[in-house]
Amino acid sequence: MKTISIMIMSVVAAFFVMPTLAQAQYTVEPRNGDLLRLDSANFWHVTTGETLRLEQREKIAEDVDSPSISPDGKRVIVHRKPEAVGQPGKLFQWADAERTVTLLREDLDVSNYVTWTDNDRFFMREQQAPFFEHGKKLNFAVEGRRTHFRSRRAINENAVLVYQMEDAIIMKRENVIQVISDVTRDRYFSPIVSADENFIVFVGLTSGVNLFDIAQNAVVYQDSLGAYPSFSADGRYLIYTQARDDGHVLTQTDTILIDLHHQRVIRVANPEQEIRVRATISRDASYMAFETASGEVFRAKLAL
Repeated sequence: MKTISIMIMSVVAAFFVMPTLAQAQYTVEPRNGDLLRLDSANFWHVTTGETLRLEQREKIAEDVDSPSISPDGKRVIVHRKPEAVGQPGKLFQWADAERTVTLLREDLDVSNYVTWTDNDRFFMREQQAPFFEHGKKLNFAVEGRRTHFRSRRAINENAVLVYQMEDAIIMKRENVIQVISDVTRDRYFSPIVSADENFIVFVGLTSGVNLFDIAQNAVVYQDSLGAYPSFSADGRYLIYTQARDDGHVLTQTDTILIDLHHQRVIRVANPEQEIRVRATISRDASYMAFETASGEVFRAKLAL
């Protein structure tokens, strides 16, 4: 559990040095569009679905983190952080056809923010500014057993641009700039847009996972225990970790899957009470990859 606890403490420490909420209200005021306020009247009335269990669990690697599973569940990208400041990070790929891990990239740009767009393409946000307006993303293509770097593009080229500024989450869409997080209540970070551009998810320091519905123009779901959110490649599912701690280390985690089409909450069974974080899900929710507190990464099949 030591690795997980240190990571959480580092994230929390980073955000405590940011400006106060009062400052954020003025420094990130949007140029146009309203400053949104959190309203529970907008929240979904989610239903509880079935509980899924893990089958065919397979260890992929150890001393790595942040697994990102491909839409078909057949490949997983994992990250290894630098051994010291100023040293390069490493990106690896595991494929179930070979059952091996191969090195994809080793340089200072490597981050643990990888997203698949289809079975043959994925992108990685640059380490320097992964969630900021002027950040870059590196695009890769998978061709058979080989993976190639294709291009480096600016994140602000996206049709729906969402980024972090100080304590707030900013959305730019159709030339309208808007603060979509309620800066009077919390501090927020790590925004991600779903592939279908229907939803944005971000994390609050105390409010946990926040799901923003772009069409409804409101936060529609929150989980104060939520962390490490990720969308499926088609945008249908949101998966995240529901975590509890004793003030120092994680003591309990649950993996939560939200069916965004039906507004349904699905849990992944964890009878062993294993500490699982950073789960990602395949397109049809049949496979999941996740990291454990000991720094091991697994892929498993999900079944009723």
